Amino acid sequence: MIKSQFEGLPVRVVRGAKGNPLFSPKSGYRYDGLFQVLDHWSETGKSGFRVCRYRLRQIEPNEVIQPATFVVSNPPVGEINPTRIRSITTRTVRSTSVSEFVKKLYKYRCQICESELLIPKGFISEGAHIRALGRPHNGPDIVENIICLCPNHHSLLDLGGIYISDKFEVHDLRHTYVSDLKIDSTHKIDPAFTAYHRGLWGY
Repeated sequence: MIKSQFEGLPVRVVRGAKGNPLFSPKSGYRYDGLFQVLDHWSETGKSGFRVCRYRLRQIEPNEVIQPATFVVSNPPVGEINPTRIRSITTRTVRSTSVSEFVKKLYKYRCQICESELLIPKGFISEGAHIRALGRPHNGPDIVENIICLCPNHHSLLDLGGIYISDKFEVHDLRHTYVSDLKIDSTHKIDPAFTAYHRGLWGY
């Protein structure tokens, strides 16, 4: 499932009668078609073990699915004029001003590696939400939940490759210390959000 999310491959969903009655058939099994894996996270299950959860979106019948199946010695041809399809999506509206405030506070430097990425129009960095905005996390779009990161560390944070301790120390998935999170004295990061992020990935 996680591999399918990263590679953009669809998954087939079959529902059984013992599942949620709102979505499950009354008896036996039912094939519900192709779904896209949008997100994944972990949480503690009913038996006390860590289990992986996924958020899926059903793929419409008219959507074009082109799995990336090729070998290194025979690269795909690709598309000179890629086709476009019309689709409807729902996204969380973010306050650009809040993210921009945090990035300016750190002069667009990553709070983990302190990298400064220069582009023709200035510097590039990303406002990373510690507790994600979308479902099922529903984190707030506030300064206390945002840190300034480079694209690499933003991706690692979002996908559980790094986490932040109660002491605002950054560790990787092997629990190896990476660095302290650089925090301006005026930036009050809420430790409840870093604790939520650790719990999401079982740290």
